[in-house]
Amino acid sequence: MYRYENKSLCEGRVSFSHDILAIISHNTVLVVKINTDSFEKKIVCSSGIHSVYISPDCEKILVLMSNQVNICLYKYNNLNNDNKMTSGFISLIGGEIPCETIMWSPDSVNCVLIGMCYSYALLWNTETGQIHTLDPPKSSCIMFSPNSDYLSIVIRRDGKDFLVLHDTKTDEVTDVQLNTLDSQKVSWSSDSTHICVLDSDDHDMLQIYDTRNQNLVESFLHEGNLGISSFAESENSKLIAVGGFDGIVRILVSPEWRVLAELIHSQYIIKEAQIFMQSEDGFEETESPIMMNTESESISHISWSQTNNFLVTLISKYPSSLFLWNVENFSLDCIYVFEHPIVNIKWSSTDDICAINTESSKLFVWKEHTMKECEGIMASDFTWCGKDLSIFDYRAGQVIYLQS
Repeated sequence: MYRYENKSLCEGRVSFSHDILAIISHNTVLVVKINTDSFEKKIVCSSGIHSVYISPDCEKILVLMSNQVNICLYKYNNLNNDNKMTSGFISLIGGEIPCETIMWSPDSVNCVLIGMCYSYALLWNTETGQIHTLDPPKSSCIMFSPNSDYLSIVIRRDGKDFLVLHDTKTDEVTDVQLNTLDSQKVSWSSDSTHICVLDSDDHDMLQIYDTRNQNLVESFLHEGNLGISSFAESENSKLIAVGGFDGIVRILVSPEWRVLAELIHSQYIIKEAQIFMQSEDGFEETESPIMMNTESESISHISWSQTNNFLVTLISKYPSSLFLWNVENFSLDCIYVFEHPIVNIKWSSTDDICAINTESSKLFVWKEHTMKECEGIMASDFTWCGKDLSIFDYRAGQVIYLQS
């Protein structure tokens, strides 16, 4: 376990990617590699800094200045004699509307600059410097494909939703008219073969577009207008778990995306499951029934394990209870009841290991059917680096790199 301390972390102005941490303080960015001997590099800017964005390969760092108009691009290996990183070039976005956020492509070549209130979008190739002006996206409806070949955007045109695919290699653009009333989220499958577009809460529909055959599938999960509260695609891209406002998670299977199974969070199912309650000595199995009225309650969280063997869900009414499902037979494996509401759940990208953060800032790790607390560690946030964890405690000004 490595531990890095810096009181500037207490301000909470940080950005991280894998094992690289960027700490913002006034006009300075301190870049730290935290899984070694905490080697530090420094970026000194001429004015205040709004935010920092680290590329997925940890080789490039974009600094958005406080005016939210100027952007500086730095490369991690560019150093001067004072161990300071030097800027590659500066781009002026221009105009009166500031940039609100920046999104990197997974291959760290392109990034998207998104204007305040999604008023504009610019696709910037950081290798060539080429910039494309895109149609303004709907809120939360812009995303790169995992293979970085496409940038998908949902736009509004003539009173209808359109899915726009921008080929990042050839600059070709494909428009797909959707039947959604008011799309609110777009998500890619892990293998970049299909895109899910979620309709508004009061319209019970999920549209799935296949990039290989340009086929568009509409999935109406059940009659009525209870709506879809959440969804998540499996890591093998063959299943989609869709949670509704009726306390049910429906598993869709490709290629027709028909309903394969239903995970019903009912009182009967809960009584039949193993239940572990948090106590001073960890999690203890209880034979006493817990009272949960889960009917007509929305599914607030769904996430798959890396191997697709497990699925975890949360219900909005019971934010302290984590439901763990066995996907092999679509049965409820167990329920973990925490002392405080759960605020963050993340699976490891390499194995069936799950980290859970609660409102108490305590961190728990589920591995091999056992839930354990990370003793002596408080977490404001965390991220997986393979099987290892980078844990951020902003209040104490600490970063902990926890090895498996």
